[in-house]
Amino acid sequence: MSMQWHLYYVDFSKFSELSTWSDIEIHDRVLSKQNSLAIDDSSLIETALHEMAKGQCIPEHASLYAYAFEFLCCYFGTRVEQEGVDGCRWSWIDEVKIIEPLITSGPPIEFPLTENVLVGHLTPEGIAETIKQLSRYDTDEVLEPEQGEDPDILAFRCLFVSWLKETRLGEGIISFLL
Repeated sequence: MSMQWHLYYVDFSKFSELSTWSDIEIHDRVLSKQNSLAIDDSSLIETALHEMAKGQCIPEHASLYAYAFEFLCCYFGTRVEQEGVDGCRWSWIDEVKIIEPLITSGPPIEFPLTENVLVGHLTPEGIAETIKQLSRYDTDEVLEPEQGEDPDILAFRCLFVSWLKETRLGEGIISFLL
């Protein structure tokens, strides 16, 4: 099974707006404007968004919440432009380590998830700290791999830091591994 990795720059404070929206606003603001995410049945996503807005998520709908949350990220944020589908090869994802918090931290708002979808995030503070920890990769220069370092992983680490640096003031990053 192949997996996709979607990343979004989002101001997390925007998610608090959701609880003030009416059912019509959820449809008009989010669903009617999201052509970039293909879905078979928008009514299921709409139901999940309503439950999330009311804080009444139920475990039986857990498989829908991550997809509904991605609609919110599209609405409130900007998709990170990723170079190629295979920017991060799954065969060495454990070795990359730097992205681990981004795929294991869970969503920045509470809702149930299923095991087959990973949602994670880095807060603006987490991004700043990560950039500081990865200062070696914060360069426009071509880096030479250290002994035993895979050149592809090195290139990905540099790309990852460049994504982090693209965030605007107050934005975090949300990750969906689907």
